[in-house]
Amino acid sequence: MATMWENLIDGTCNLMLGSETNLAAVPLVEVRASGLCPNTKAQAQKLFATIEEIHDFQFELIETMATSMRALTAVDASLSIVSNYDTLPSEVDRVQVKVLSLLSYILYKTNVQRTTED
Repeated sequence: MATMWENLIDGTCNLMLGSETNLAAVPLVEVRASGLCPNTKAQAQKLFATIEEIHDFQFELIETMATSMRALTAVDASLSIVSNYDTLPSEVDRVQVKVLSLLSYILYKTNVQRTTED
């Protein structure tokens, strides 16, 4: 895409700066004085750099959002486990659920830490 635009700018500038006719002399002076062609090339390069940055950023954004959703899912899962401690029939079941809840909480904290570090 960048090559196509650069070729288009170069072609347009060559047409504008080509002095095949006497009628082209007046706009030619104005175009050269304003620096239109070099400025356009510089602005196009900045535009392409910005587009590439946006393209790269969108993947980082999606990855961060996915990590955040995993963390929120872990929090919701741990809260639903904690709410039913007292209804479990035996002490062994309660211990197992508490361990699972703790592991879920650790997973949540790990995901939050990874999200904030990125």
